[in-house]
Amino acid sequence: MTGMWEQFLASPVFGIAVTVVGFALAVLFSRVLRDPAWANPILWASAAIVTLLLIARIDYGQYMVGGAFFAPVLGVAVVALAAPPFRHRRLLKGTSGAIILAVGLGSLVGVVVTVALAFALGGSEQTILSVAPKQATSPVALGVATLSGGSGEMAAVLAVLTGILGATAGPGMLRLLRFDDARSRGLAMGVSAHAIGTARINATEPVAGAFAVVGMVLAALFVTVLVPITFAVVGFVQRL
Repeated sequence: MTGMWEQFLASPVFGIAVTVVGFALAVLFSRVLRDPAWANPILWASAAIVTLLLIARIDYGQYMVGGAFFAPVLGVAVVALAAPPFRHRRLLKGTSGAIILAVGLGSLVGVVVTVALAFALGGSEQTILSVAPKQATSPVALGVATLSGGSGEMAAVLAVLTGILGATAGPGMLRLLRFDDARSRGLAMGVSAHAIGTARINATEPVAGAFAVVGMVLAALFVTVLVPITFAVVGFVQRL
């Protein structure tokens, strides 16, 4: 019996089954509660899977034998997000200048504030290089951090956590701050909550979803440029 269990854990079936069942239960949980923001399926599915692995003392590598199966699927899902901007391309074209300016400034503030806080809290150089690109979606954050000398894994985790937090708390904060325009809400969610927040708002607000996709993509582009520039400026100031 023990041998069969070990074989099951070592097979791709385990990671795939845990992921599918965990997400399905999280979606059911969210729908039963009428889909409140705090019941985000990704948040609860992730928490459930991590809890299971810790309680059962299952190595993360064993889980990822099957969990890695979803990486190509994620790529397809991200490509599918191109549909909303295409449907609303005329509206986006009419406000393109404002969009670029808003996302550029938002990305700049995000990178500078993150780096400043990391410095103030005494973070090591590698830690700061790892947290700096969290303003971008996780694949971009991973790449930027790795190329800069930081930890790609840490950058990806922080980007995902940022996305989950933004998707969970973002809608309530936008209502509190009276962001009544769908375009503003979409950009805010795309820049701050990445793909997770974009998918969330696109499910209920098509126009906001289109702007969220554009905001997410532009933020990723800006971060790849802003992170090296920010560190170059910091290094210059330190040498003075």
